[in-house]
Amino acid sequence: MPDENSFEELINELKLRNIKHNSQDIIAITQLDNGRIIFLEIGNSSSGWEHILNKHGEDFQCRGIAINNIIDFLMKAITIGQLIGTQGTSRSIYKVDYQG
Repeated sequence: MPDENSFEELINELKLRNIKHNSQDIIAITQLDNGRIIFLEIGNSSSGWEHILNKHGEDFQCRGIAINNIIDFLMKAITIGQLIGTQGTSRSIYKVDYQG
């Protein structure tokens, strides 16, 4: 994940691009090679970290990914993983080797 300066720079870039977000709720952020900024907010039961944790946390654990490693795993999947498909119209699916 980006260092603190990069974190703030990317938050500022979200503002400049008029991308809807809540700066105080962003817990992870990165920029892809194509310039797209990806971020994870604390969220709620239907989106963000709370949704991932409550609805999918067990799925990650069953695949050997501890709760405290999920955010790191997600950010690595997005930045270094291989895009292998899409769920619906906007959910990208990545293949990534994790701790292997």
